Amino acid sequence: MKVDLHTHSLASGHAYNTILEIAKDAADKNLEAVAITDHGPALGFVQYPNYFHVLRRIPDELFGVRILKGCEANILDTEGTIDIGEKVQRRLDLVIAGLHVIPGFPRDLGPEGNTAALVKAIDKNRIHIISHPFRPGFPVNIKKLFSACQARHVLLEINLSVLRDELDNEMVVANTKELVDLALENKAKLVINSDAHFISEVADDSILKELSFKVPPEIVLGVGGYKEVAEFLADK
Repeated sequence: MKVDLHTHSLASGHAYNTILEIAKDAADKNLEAVAITDHGPALGFVQYPNYFHVLRRIPDELFGVRILKGCEANILDTEGTIDIGEKVQRRLDLVIAGLHVIPGFPRDLGPEGNTAALVKAIDKNRIHIISHPFRPGFPVNIKKLFSACQARHVLLEINLSVLRDELDNEMVVANTKELVDLALENKAKLVINSDAHFISEVADDSILKELSFKVPPEIVLGVGGYKEVAEFLADK
């Protein structure tokens, strides 16, 4: 991996490293870019909106690594509302959004209901990436979600942490394989991210080898380095 666009710092409340430590680790692993994407305020950790406003003070480069300032926002309801406003969205380099266990979001929507909430979210907000689109507890219609994301220039994520935690979950593995097939068929891009909560996880894609899971490089954003990522982000 040359880039990792989904990592969490101490500010997320359940991760264990500083931004400086993440940047140094990324440099040690020869990454070109790493994104700091702490959780939005619905999970109850960051001081909102001050935390995301002040992210701009972090240098654009540390230890020779491009530092992207982002957020993993939480989808709050079936109408696609997320927990960071438009002004904050515009201040960030990238916005990831996903379904999490938060107060008020129903857990019994099923694949069609969850998919509809995600599609509404990307319609209403400046979102670049949908995180862990088929985590346990939040099933989706992967074909419908893929089509909606393609139409709106939003990427779906292969989340290495979810794969690592759900090795025996047939739904997660099958949907990941289906997502790769859809990207190949449509000559589309996906993104592979660590969702790191500790620096040893940053850019660690060893789970793909463990699963004998091959993701053709031509469908992965960032294989060519940061320049490709910058071009993608500039479109939003």
